[in-house]
Amino acid sequence: MRLDLAEPHMLVPANAAPSSTHRLLPSGHAIQVTGEDQHLDTLSAWLRPEGECWVHATLHEVVQQTARASRAVVEVRIDEERIGQLTPKMSGDMIPTIQHLAEQDTITAVRAVVKGNRIKTEVVLYALRAHELPDTWLDARTSTRQARAAAPAVAAPPAPSATTATPSSEPIPPPPTSFRFNPPPDWPPPPPGWAPPSGWQPDASWPAAPQGWSWWVASWD
Repeated sequence: MRLDLAEPHMLVPANAAPSSTHRLLPSGHAIQVTGEDQHLDTLSAWLRPEGECWVHATLHEVVQQTARASRAVVEVRIDEERIGQLTPKMSGDMIPTIQHLAEQDTITAVRAVVKGNRIKTEVVLYALRAHELPDTWLDARTSTRQARAAAPAVAAPPAPSATTATPSSEPIPPPPTSFRFNPPPDWPPPPPGWAPPSGWQPDASWPAAPQGWSWWVASWD
């Protein structure tokens, strides 16, 4: 068996997923962001010795005033800070998705790669355009908050009967304080505290998870 993984610095995002309700668009062909040269101070926080990293970015529809009229374009943000925008043509390919998710009070998130140095930095998005999204994705309503709420609960033990008693040598542990992501065997170990963001998919080259695998386990941290 051969396991083909990305470079270590590209296995996990360099930032956390948006804290607000969001959906991560499925990965697609590269989409170039424009205007990054006006936001080098903000992008400098994402420069890495390896020359690149991937981050969660969000897309927002904004109205841009031109000399003759106004037009809607897509603004790209990383951790709520503007780092550029899409061309008018590409904005037209993405705005229907942004509006569709906005009707569900959901922010549009994408996988973005930041690469370069302090004098030249560029950002490339990898996401499906509106006309490329399958109906199954459009019909789903999974969000970060919903996914967390769907984490499995610890089954309650049966009520003790009159003929049973809890041994004094085995005290009942306290309830778990949270759940942690449990990667299957042979997957690269994630950083401490990492959890897959909404819409995240494992690398296609990774081994399949065993049937009935428990993706979340109780944690007392």
